[in-house]
Amino acid sequence: MDTRTQALVSQVVGRGPSGNSWGLFKLEKNSPIRSLIEVMDRGFDGGGNMRFGLPIRVIPPIRRGGGIKSWNRILAYMVYRVSKWMGIYGKRWLCETINSVIKRKFSDSILFFSP
Repeated sequence: MDTRTQALVSQVVGRGPSGNSWGLFKLEKNSPIRSLIEVMDRGFDGGGNMRFGLPIRVIPPIRRGGGIKSWNRILAYMVYRVSKWMGIYGKRWLCETINSVIKRKFSDSILFFSP
């Protein structure tokens, strides 16, 4: 979702209950808009989703074993803290609201038909 215009720009449909991180690359590929910053929750931590470059991915790293030890995770944590301080990470609630509206309107099982 583009948080400026609140328009949905891409979607990935999957089957059954699962996490969200598997569809990240598909979402980026299908999106007609190339973003500068992507804001995600902790569910996207791991699986190669943390990378540094454009678009900048803001993902708060999960503390495994009590601390963040590797340099890429320390850098990811610093990006998260700066984006939270700037108010960028706070925009994530817009996306969560859209998800909840879609679920409320169409229930848990959504069928998409294409012409």
